[in-house]
Amino acid sequence: MKTGLLGTFTIVFCLGCERDTQLLSVVTTTGYKVQGTVTDRIGNPVVGVNVSVWYDYELVDRNPAPSKDFTVTDSTKTLSVVVRNRADQTIRTIFSGTLAPGNHTYDWDVKDAFGNNPPASTYTVHYLVDGVSQKSYSVTVSGTIVALTGAQGQYTIPDDNLPIGFYPVPIYSFDKSVYFGNHRIVSSVRLAFTTTARAKEVVVSLSKDVVKEVDVTLD
Repeated sequence: MKTGLLGTFTIVFCLGCERDTQLLSVVTTTGYKVQGTVTDRIGNPVVGVNVSVWYDYELVDRNPAPSKDFTVTDSTKTLSVVVRNRADQTIRTIFSGTLAPGNHTYDWDVKDAFGNNPPASTYTVHYLVDGVSQKSYSVTVSGTIVALTGAQGQYTIPDDNLPIGFYPVPIYSFDKSVYFGNHRIVSSVRLAFTTTARAKEVVVSLSKDVVKEVDVTLD
């Protein structure tokens, strides 16, 4: 199974991962959604469990990855480079100012405005000229925390963190020396439930517009 951030590609063999638990009931939603409860071996809810999502991918093509370059033609206009989530909210401003004419490239370091790892999802880096987007490229973040269990051990992963079908996801080797092509996020994802002392992984297959109920027991 291939997982990884854009520009950081890791091959993970998920030996010993559990398959998804039985679908308890069919509840509809818009897009994709996972919810459930985390308990210990005697049924007590476990509070404060970090829930992460790892995506899996299928190869679509070996065309060149989308360019991250932007050509400045007017040095008097303000260029802003911002990162937006799937809800079109700006989570980071990478640059804002004027630049000399020519090609410029801004790579996102996959941190939000506070220096934290953003939740697993797809993000778009926009080049704005006087506030209007002139070019953009996408970044897929996989394996980061998307939810925390509450007082009753419950968690929810919304559609924003389950971008099933998203394309293109350019994938590279860890050192970026090898390009593996443009991929698409598939409907099988790996959920990781972790505390300071315990961890468990579950592989789930998702269906569009159906809530996936996944209850987990931490040993």
